[in-house]
Amino acid sequence: MEFVYPPAREGSLRRFQGATDTHQGVYTQSVRFVTAPHAYTVFTRASGRRHEGAGVQVRSVSSGRTTVVECSERPRFYLAELKGLIACDPATPVGKACIR
Repeated sequence: MEFVYPPAREGSLRRFQGATDTHQGVYTQSVRFVTAPHAYTVFTRASGRRHEGAGVQVRSVSSGRTTVVECSERPRFYLAELKGLIACDPATPVGKACIR
């Protein structure tokens, strides 16, 4: 594997934040974590039944520069299974959001 986070499994759920939110008609599901010097957001987006994209957003914590690595196909994202297990994400376009 090229990237494993966190390196230790014990207590790892405390390192993640998750959210489902709707902003400007686009429904987003996401899981975010920060490991200096970057913040990573794994996401999928839809507008109604139309797929709007999915991938991993990588943001430099110091500069704010962002790169998105798009998925080559529509992923299955079982975010509801993390409801109540990971913290709400305060850094969404709608402010603090939780997994609903």
